[in-house]
Formats: sequence, C-alpha cells, structure tokens
Amino acid sequence: FGVIWALALVPGGVMAFGQSSALERGGEARSQIALMGGTLQAAAAETNLIANLQGMVGSLAVAIPVVADDTQACIKLMDSVAEVQPVASVVAFVPVSGMMTCASGGRVHNFSGDPLFQKVRDVEAPYFWVNPRGPVAGTAVLGISRPAYDSAGVYLGYAVMTLAQNSLDALRY
Repeated sequence: FGVIWALALVPGGVMAFGQSSALERGGEARSQIALMGGTLQAAAAETNLIANLQGMVGSLAVAIPVVADDTQACIKLMDSVAEVQPVASVVAFVPVSGMMTCASGGRVHNFSGDPLFQKVRDVEAPYFWVNPRGPVAGTAVLGISRPAYDSAGVYLGYAVMTLAQNSLDALRY
C-alpha cells in the first residue's frame, strides 16, 4: 500500500518541483530587474551631469572664435563657464598648437607633447576620454571636448571641460 501511495504522490511532487523552480526563476528575474533599476537610478545623476557638460562644451566651442585672439577675454569666458558649472575642474580652449593659455583660473599648460592631446586634437569631433592623472587638474578626470572652428571653417583647436573623479563620486552619496 505504501508503494501505491508513493506512486500516487509522484505527479504532485513533480508539479510542486516545477512550480518552485518557476517561482525561483521569477524571483531571480525580479531581483535582476530591481538591481538594474537601482543601478540606472544611481547613474542618473552622473548621466545628467555629463549630458549637461556636453551641451555646455558645445556652446563654448561656438564662442571660441570670438575670444580666441584675446587671451584675457578668453580666460574671462572660461571663468564664467566654470562659475556656472563648479564641478568642472578645468574649462579651457586648447589650440592646435597644444599651448593652453585660455583656461579657467588663468591656468597655462603645454600639451603639445602629450599623446592624449594629439589624439583629441586629431579626432576633430566631439570626444570623451578618461585620464587617470589629468595634468592640469592633478587628479583622475573625465574629459569632454568639442572642436572649435573659425568663420572660414579653419580648425582652431577644441573647447574642453574636465570633471574630476571625486566630483562624480560626490554625486553618489
């Protein structure tokens, strides 16, 4: 009688096993979705900030030709942009020569021998990069650049904003 009873319970056990397995898979899927949602929510502030900076750099690139030949006016423009976006560690115009004399805070730096500068300069397109040790900021930075052209279409260099890694870290907490 025990064997018959055990055989009678097998289909129910198989169904229960199948249902518990399906519930487990459903639970895993819900956990993954919740984790993904949390990750996207955590990254939203960073994504929004980067999109905002990208728009600002684009606008700055359009303004460069007006101030490129006047270092003091150029620095004043960079300072005013840095004031509006204080998380930017550097706001600058880097000419094709690599000799940056137009930057927020009046900073000066010669990038001409820097392979990263040469790459960004030669791209001649909007560009993002990470530098583990930004030479001007002195810390790890995310760089956002946009080419600048004069009214005749001559490539002047690029407008750039860098965002220090600790600025991004601060958004998370």
